Amino acid sequence: MSNDRNKCSFVLLYSTSKIKYSQQNFHEMCDSYTNTVVLIKTSKGRKFGGFTHESWEGEDISKVDNRAFLFSIDKKKIYNVNKNEDAIGCHEIRGPSFGYDTRDIYIWEGCTQTNENRCETPYSYFPPKK
Repeated sequence: MSNDRNKCSFVLLYSTSKIKYSQQNFHEMCDSYTNTVVLIKTSKGRKFGGFTHESWEGEDISKVDNRAFLFSIDKKKIYNVNKNEDAIGCHEIRGPSFGYDTRDIYIWEGCTQTNENRCETPYSYFPPKK
């Protein structure tokens, strides 16, 4: 007997290897969707990202998502959202931002040419328990 509740499927909404990165492109391709995974690979080969149930739509607002989390593929760790903090930040001139005020992960315009991108957990997300 199969259990379909444990099955899921993924659809690629946006890839910077197919379409040049810009906040406008990100929002055009991703805003109307919920349950999104953001995967990031740095120029140094680090792999990490985040998941949110919320959409990326909004003009300079933060959204609370008690089920959001960040993850490190390299470290094989998950960082759960702090329920007292904002899970994601939404603004049409910014890319994906986890942890709105403190920006645990924040992707800037021109992310491939700048050092302004951030990954500074733990602020809005709990570090894994040892």
